[in-house]
Formats: sequence, structure tokens, C-alpha cells
Amino acid sequence: MGSRGVREQRSKTQASERLRAFIEAVVLTPEDGDLTIDLRGELASMLELCAGVETQKAPAGVPS
Repeated sequence: MGSRGVREQRSKTQASERLRAFIEAVVLTPEDGDLTIDLRGELASMLELCAGVETQKAPAGVPS
């Protein structure tokens, strides 16, 4: 791999690490034969703002 490839791989690794820092937890819950995925942390908050609160399902155990 040339120096350009090494730089690109390093950039991808850094981007992945920075993205993971915004994720506090991923909770998987079986629900009616399906799997509910609950993303928690700063990334979840950002996605909620972008999507609009009315499109988001309230997390389990939290009254809506």
C-alpha cells in the first residue's frame, strides 16, 4: 500500500473512532417477533433533531 493508501486508511480509522464517540449504547430488544434497535447518545439526539420528534418512537420505559 502506498503512502496515499496509508493516509486514506488512517482517515477512515479516525472517522470511525470519532463517530463511535457519539454513540453511548445500542440496545437490541426483541418485540413481537422483530428486533427493536434503540440508539443512545449524542448521535441519537442529532438524528432525532434531523428526523423530527413526531417520527421517532419513544424509548422503552419512557412515557410519551
